[in-house]
Amino acid sequence: DNDRTTASRILVATDVASRGLDLPGVDLVLQFGIPRQSGQEGTFNAELYTHRSGRAGRVGGGSRPADAILLFDPGQGEARILPSLQEELADDFGLFMKSRPLPSPRDVLEASYDRSFELCKDIPEDELFDFFKGKVQSDMNHILPSNREEELLRRLSAAMAALSGLDGTVPERSLLTADPRDRTLRVWSEEGEALTPPEVTRFAKGLGSGKLGRVTICDDGSAVFDLVEKRALKVLKAS
Repeated sequence: DNDRTTASRILVATDVASRGLDLPGVDLVLQFGIPRQSGQEGTFNAELYTHRSGRAGRVGGGSRPADAILLFDPGQGEARILPSLQEELADDFGLFMKSRPLPSPRDVLEASYDRSFELCKDIPEDELFDFFKGKVQSDMNHILPSNREEELLRRLSAAMAALSGLDGTVPERSLLTADPRDRTLRVWSEEGEALTPPEVTRFAKGLGSGKLGRVTICDDGSAVFDLVEKRALKVLKAS
């Protein structure tokens, strides 16, 4: 639907929506947690994943570009079974999952700018466009020539910010828990070798981190962990 006045529609559902329901125009499917076999912890269900993700991009029996995102909590042990799920999806269904970290506040702002820019590009130069263009030109006649460029830039920035749908900048927070008091740090070996939690703990404490919580080792051998903002800045400065 190209009508920009139509509000976004969100469906929150259990797995009952993953089978049998034909939901046209779904642009995004968010899965909260790895699908399990009969809900049992420590298991995964690749077929259920495909049914969940299959809701995205369905239009009248066809398909269109859409996204399916799986959110999981490494603190609940789901990170250990994720590789097995990825392997089965690739081998049995020809589906390949791409891992990516949570977006940073800067990533959110960049994406919002791009979305606003694309919306501006799609506006047709029709009567409505001409009306607003004429109003802006009329307004500029009442502003000193030396101030017009600055005022035009201010209005354009305000219009794009309004189009973004954001009501403010996204606050800094932990990328692991979303706790606004913490910051997430990532460390890696210059030799490319996989780190271990004890190695990371010794390294961080040597830079004045104090006590560390959970250290998570990533697929590439690097490690991530959280620190309160003050101690995180201390470690960054010392490194």
